[in-house]
Amino acid sequence: MRKIFAGISVLFLVLASPVFATPVTYTNLLTFNSNGAVSSGDGTGIIEDYGRGSVSLLNGLGDYVRWTHSFTFPQDPDDSIITGRLSLKLRDDSNSWLDGPEFAIGWTDTGAWTIGEVNTGTYNYNLSIRNGSLTVTLASLGGDFYIDTAAFSVNYAGAPVPEPSSMLLVGLGMLSAGIIARRRNRNKRS
Repeated sequence: MRKIFAGISVLFLVLASPVFATPVTYTNLLTFNSNGAVSSGDGTGIIEDYGRGSVSLLNGLGDYVRWTHSFTFPQDPDDSIITGRLSLKLRDDSNSWLDGPEFAIGWTDTGAWTIGEVNTGTYNYNLSIRNGSLTVTLASLGGDFYIDTAAFSVNYAGAPVPEPSSMLLVGLGMLSAGIIARRRNRNKRS
């Protein structure tokens, strides 16, 4: 009987490890136009503010656009920092040598920033978010260029799910209670 109890106890301890949720990728896509942006995907994207003229055209020194990507997770991340990937599609308005180079600076509410020349293409950045949202500001440092899209993707796994462990502990307690009751019945018969 002791060997059976020991074997069952070891089995419960092996199976009682916490179970983690499978990571899920959440993506929010903002498609910019002259009047604002259209949000699609799992999250919400909104234009917070912009400089002069068109939302999607950053024209001249200091022109900017600020937007936020927000996600609602099934389980609150409790101020967790979650990393994600921001992909910006930028487009030079002209390929003429007379147009000159375009430069931009970008920063986030989490303190990340970058500066560089803008050409037509996709620019990718690994960034962190807090409380399920990220606010990005992109500003022109000279020249003029378009922002076509901003896609932000995060992988969220959530917290460990304790249910299998709890159920195994309840089962172990019930098994122990059954063994104790059986021993009492044996002692009463003797």
